Amino acid sequence: MADQGSILDSILRALGVNPTSFRWRWRRRRQALTRWYRGIENRSRAARYQHKTCHDCGSPVDRQEKQCPRCGATLSSASAHRLGRWLGLLVPEGAYVYTTLLSLIIVAVFGAMLAQGGAQMLWASSAEAVKQQILIALNLGAGHVGYLDPARLCHDLRLEGLGSMCPRAPHIHRLVTPIFVHFGILHLGFNLYVLTRLAPQMEEVYGRSRFLLLFLAS
Repeated sequence: MADQGSILDSILRALGVNPTSFRWRWRRRRQALTRWYRGIENRSRAARYQHKTCHDCGSPVDRQEKQCPRCGATLSSASAHRLGRWLGLLVPEGAYVYTTLLSLIIVAVFGAMLAQGGAQMLWASSAEAVKQQILIALNLGAGHVGYLDPARLCHDLRLEGLGSMCPRAPHIHRLVTPIFVHFGILHLGFNLYVLTRLAPQMEEVYGRSRFLLLFLAS
């Protein structure tokens, strides 16, 4: 081991690397990796936990309870509580779960626009590019005030040369889906900036379920 250490030191010095500094950084990386692995293990164990945990005071609560017996906070259902814990495994520890997931969905939808329309989805510089942007966005769930009134919408779409997009019935789901559709890189950038600045505070103050409801209802 001593010989191997000496050989490694010689190689590091030949590369212009301080052996002591290298060992110190390597130890810190190994410790960080160990902490990350233990964190994942603990969160996975917590996700399998059969009971609920109060989001306000952290007390363990029976899965059938609707209200925390310690602080009186309203609790979500056992299935929703467990789903939230499993979703928490998808994001880094300490991150805001729904803020992160919503941001990822928004980026994924914009990625789908890029895949279908190419670079012109970033910045439509011609009338044809704008038309293509609108068409792709409508296919991905973009909103239009007329979607609750198909007759009016079809008239507007025909004027825009998009008559094939006329709906047969009101699209109620488009009250929500436009949240995730963005036109161009500036629209995407500004909205993600606001989301990442304000959403974590709302998620912390109102709790995950209420924050998600407020986000979708807004």
